[in-house]
Amino acid sequence: MEVHRPKPAHGWRMFFGEVGIIVLGVLIALVAEQTVRALEWRHKVHAAEAAMAAELRDDDGPQAYARAAMHDCLQQELDAIRAAVETGAPRAEVLRRLYAYKVSFWTWDSLAYTAAMNGELSTHMETEALSGWTSAYATMPALDRANQKEFADTAELHALSRTGGALTEAERQGLLHAVETLRRDDLTIMSAVRVMLPAIAKTGVHLKVEDRRRMLKMVRGTHPGCHVQPPEAHAANAA
Repeated sequence: MEVHRPKPAHGWRMFFGEVGIIVLGVLIALVAEQTVRALEWRHKVHAAEAAMAAELRDDDGPQAYARAAMHDCLQQELDAIRAAVETGAPRAEVLRRLYAYKVSFWTWDSLAYTAAMNGELSTHMETEALSGWTSAYATMPALDRANQKEFADTAELHALSRTGGALTEAERQGLLHAVETLRRDDLTIMSAVRVMLPAIAKTGVHLKVEDRRRMLKMVRGTHPGCHVQPPEAHAANAA
């Protein structure tokens, strides 16, 4: 009886061909998955950058612009208060100058930046872009703290009694201390604003013309009679 060895159902060439097809299919699936993930991250990064741009353009940026515009006015008003106190001006005149000093209570938001930095999103941003956004938002915490402090310090300035004759020595000293405290607050805020505005511009975010005009109109309304300078003028003077 003749015994025949079993032969493979397929030749080696066909076997490796089938294996190759399987491997190729797996590779195609992996590449497709990576491509989809890359597109998803690109979309997330784009959305995060759009949110940060909107926050800087429509909120923090206009506030910084207005603050820079009112800086000279605030310093002049503080000078006028100090002069009135030191020259023994009547209480009514001192009070008039005290209440001419007005600052806005603003919050300096970084919600979009915080959201972008949480999780893995920041690792998918280009290094230069990430550095730009970080620089634009770097002064926000300090500005928020300084703004809150200034608002509280303004209350000290307005605490002078509305009744009575000439200022007492204690009242004079209290007002002079309040004036110099507010001067320091303003200079602290301006230092941060001078860093923020150029940093915002470097991200490619530009304030709307109508927002600039609106903020300048607001500043001129709260500081009538003062020559309000747009931030560009401040930059030119500083240079």
